[in-house]
Amino acid sequence: MQKISRQQALNRWDTLPDNLREALFSEYNSETLWKICEGQHLSEDKIYIIATLAGDVILGFLHPEDLALEIKKDLNLIPELANLIASEIDRKIFTSIRSEIEKAYSPISEGEGEEREIEPTTDDLQ
Repeated sequence: MQKISRQQALNRWDTLPDNLREALFSEYNSETLWKICEGQHLSEDKIYIIATLAGDVILGFLHPEDLALEIKKDLNLIPELANLIASEIDRKIFTSIRSEIEKAYSPISEGEGEEREIEPTTDDLQ
């Protein structure tokens, strides 16, 4: 899984269209993703990783077509299972926001994604 700093996520959030912001925190999408993963008997830890990857797609850090590969790689799943999960997420969550996801897609460049400590600002405390 690529490392995305808090600042990179905040910067991307600032440019994200409202419908993608809503999709990211949608209870329906969360329940849908959870059901897809539970249907494949995945542990809670693995479901959280898949949710993070799906969020990376919505934020535009990961291309939807790369989701299955990232699931396979990060969770060490067989390709068929990773493809099944990714295609269900795509069909049930990404389809309605596909054009906005495509517009938002802008992967972080090499070195840009390295984690670094971010000092909290006074804005973070409010």
